[in-house]
Amino acid sequence: TEPLYIVAEGSIVSRYGPGDITSITHRLLGTTAQDSARIVIDHFQLPMTVEEYLEERTRNLEELMPKVKLLPGVEELVQTLRKRNIPFSIATSSSKELLKSKRQSLEPFFSQFSVIVTATDVKRGKPAPDIFLRAAELMDIPPEHCLVFEDAPAGIRGGVAAGMECVALRNPHTDAELYSEAGAALILETLEGLEPSTVGLPAE
Repeated sequence: TEPLYIVAEGSIVSRYGPGDITSITHRLLGTTAQDSARIVIDHFQLPMTVEEYLEERTRNLEELMPKVKLLPGVEELVQTLRKRNIPFSIATSSSKELLKSKRQSLEPFFSQFSVIVTATDVKRGKPAPDIFLRAAELMDIPPEHCLVFEDAPAGIRGGVAAGMECVALRNPHTDAELYSEAGAALILETLEGLEPSTVGLPAE
């Protein structure tokens, strides 16, 4: 969904000047809505409150989210996990309300997940480990037996703090070294064509 966030947030920033939202994308990835709003407002010196920013951002995102598409390789990865009877879940920094918008065009995909934890379900967002620990609890899997796929350095830090091994899916606006510094065990450019053994999953 990151390209849609860039459009939604970039449209707000552009109303007040020539600022480029992608210059701080690496700081926004995986953060809570409140933290993201504060970062953007402070960085670009926007004349608005956090509440005003989030209200406009939410309107923009609700219009854009029905257009969201899966990243290449994601559906194949989920099918691989299903075939091998490996439990899987979603731990997202999105609120429950925003997740509903995301699901509109992808309900068959989301319906495969028996466990979905959102920012609404925990007190602390990423990089705190809360959301990952809650997902592991609901799956009844010890954290140390969980593998996290994340496109945000903040998410990598949260997964590592939860005691989980983390694989980074690099966002094109984020330097690879930020994922390494956060503790990623492996950094991928894409999930397309991923061999399960590459990330420690059984081949069959």
